[in-house]
Amino acid sequence: DLLFPETDSVLKELAKDYMLCLCSNDPRRELDRFQSECGYEDLFTLVLSCEDIKNAKPDPEIYLTAAERLGLKPEECLFIDDSPANAESAMRTGIHAVVFYGDAERLRNDLRKHQISI
Repeated sequence: DLLFPETDSVLKELAKDYMLCLCSNDPRRELDRFQSECGYEDLFTLVLSCEDIKNAKPDPEIYLTAAERLGLKPEECLFIDDSPANAESAMRTGIHAVVFYGDAERLRNDLRKHQISI
């Protein structure tokens, strides 16, 4: 999901002004390894593995739990994922969502549609 090199700058720019949460269906140990290998140890405000809540995407609980733990209402959040099904599930909870198609410039344009300019 985040293994696209061109997203590195997008993530780092977003982290300057926004809280970032990594929600993943991967085990916690894999997320820790990923963060370490990418130098993202301090990038995410919250890292939420499906192991943490015993449910996986696209179950709505993972999105709602992320918003709650960040102290935000669902409508104050924007979810980015490469799976349309996951994005649709997040939107059903009231969370805004963008599908990432592996193109950083397209992602930037989609973020602008949500009044996020980086």
